[in-house]
Amino acid sequence: MVLDSGRELLDLLPTIDVVVRHTKLGIAGGWIPTRMRRASYVYSQNGSVHSNWNFEEYAAMVAVTYLSKLLHQGEGLSKTYASVDEMKARYRDREIKLRQKIIRLRPSPKKLFVLGSPVGLIQVYA
Repeated sequence: MVLDSGRELLDLLPTIDVVVRHTKLGIAGGWIPTRMRRASYVYSQNGSVHSNWNFEEYAAMVAVTYLSKLLHQGEGLSKTYASVDEMKARYRDREIKLRQKIIRLRPSPKKLFVLGSPVGLIQVYA
């Protein structure tokens, strides 16, 4: 197979649906055009060096990233415009329902994962 352009090469890559950042939430480099348009982001407040992790912590990271994928399905690039009354109701409901959820997977956690969700911030300690 001969590829004439970088765009053709990018088209061969699968869609990226979750990005784990060991820095701040959001895009801080490493953007892959056309593959990350609907990606959700998970912040991992942990060093990315392999020696800092054990099996349980890796398993927790996989579970948290899968949760992020499920929570954000259909959210990315799916904005629909609503009437003023619908927007007011949405903001009112959001303030009532918005909450922060903290999940501890073990008694003395060493890792922290943070992800956003439609109902608020979720912190998972592993």
